[in-house]
Amino acid sequence: MFLHNIKIRSKLFMAFGLFIVLMVVSSALSLFSLDRANTGMQNIITNDYPTTVKANLLIDNFNDFIIAQQLMFTG
Repeated sequence: MFLHNIKIRSKLFMAFGLFIVLMVVSSALSLFSLDRANTGMQNIITNDYPTTVKANLLIDNFNDFIIAQQLMFTG
């Protein structure tokens, strides 16, 4: 066995080093995912949200128009 001949101190250093490497990789992947989520959110805010606001304004204006027509016909 390869690890059978190594001192416990060296084994602990190798395990700790592996743990640090895994933590760095995990952190890098997390930052990458957060950047993608931020890009998607910025896209929604800049492109989709203004269209939604305009559509809601159009619906409100249409509802006001319908109410005005109903008032004209009913008196």
